[in-house]
Amino acid sequence: MPTTNIENFIRKEILGTNLQFQLAKNFRTHPQLLQDEAQKRGWVTTPMGDGIIGIYDETGHPVGTLKQMLTSATSSSAVAVCARKHVAKEHFQRAGVPVAEGRSFSLKEREEAAEYVASRTSPVVMKPDRGAAGTDVVTEVMTAEDFDNAWSTISAGKTAGGTVLIEDQFSGIDIRVMIAGGKYVAASSRVPGFVVGDGATTFGKLVKASQVERKTNAYLKRMPIQPDYEWLDRIGINEDTILEAGKIQVLSLVYNLHQGGINVDLTDRMPAHFVDIAETAARAIPGLTVAGIDLMVSGLDDDSEAIVLEANTSANIAVHHYPAYGKAVNVAAKILDSLENSLPV
Repeated sequence: MPTTNIENFIRKEILGTNLQFQLAKNFRTHPQLLQDEAQKRGWVTTPMGDGIIGIYDETGHPVGTLKQMLTSATSSSAVAVCARKHVAKEHFQRAGVPVAEGRSFSLKEREEAAEYVASRTSPVVMKPDRGAAGTDVVTEVMTAEDFDNAWSTISAGKTAGGTVLIEDQFSGIDIRVMIAGGKYVAASSRVPGFVVGDGATTFGKLVKASQVERKTNAYLKRMPIQPDYEWLDRIGINEDTILEAGKIQVLSLVYNLHQGGINVDLTDRMPAHFVDIAETAARAIPGLTVAGIDLMVSGLDDDSEAIVLEANTSANIAVHHYPAYGKAVNVAAKILDSLENSLPV
């Protein structure tokens, strides 16, 4: 997978703006952030059993409910649609939302899927229909051997849901756009962990320094950096390599924070057409009031391209509250605002 777009993003949006790694001494989970915000308003949160938390305003009137990372603002039908990537994608396509070209195949259609991959002229991504947090997603699939390995990985996992989604690979920057009340409220990019050469320090020492820095952010330290040494070796990088001064080297091709990715706040830097795409994607699925819309974009310029990857009804708002770079955004407040504003007058 080409890393030019990622490196350009890091150089321009992180290093070029002199953003400093953000310290975070404490960490609150998604449900805790929402409950904390409710209590700041003088509201009451009460366990109702079955993992459900009731939220009541200062007069005792119910505002909504919370279960794990879902609020009552999002309908059960929207949750069901978003749980199946290929079904959500059909909704996006009907609404004119740009998505990656591809097809879905049942686990019984292995031969048809293999023929489809063989017909593509560029790498594809293979992913389970019900996957989350990047689980069992395989990139750079081109050869028959690549396909066999990817199919085995997905079919052996627990997230396929009987269906495999195969899409053309779009190389770019991964952005989570947070929607609350149907409107844009925040955006955060996820990029692979990276180091910057100084012309003197070994790659191994740069990685260790990056790992130490990550531990100063209470949210990110729970998800250690995981350098892909096999891939790095293939491109000629090992622990003793001396990177030239200013050279940006990503540590893997994985964006996901759980696998060592880094979150960068982009709330004030999103092009208007990206915001429109995300809001349109949310409207495409009835009842999808609060969600994280995942985009893959070629850059942050006004003429940059973007596609929607998926919609996540359990998008973790801690991503926005505890960025590695950039400002924190109080998404919990935006979600509670949307709950309050949806109440009958």
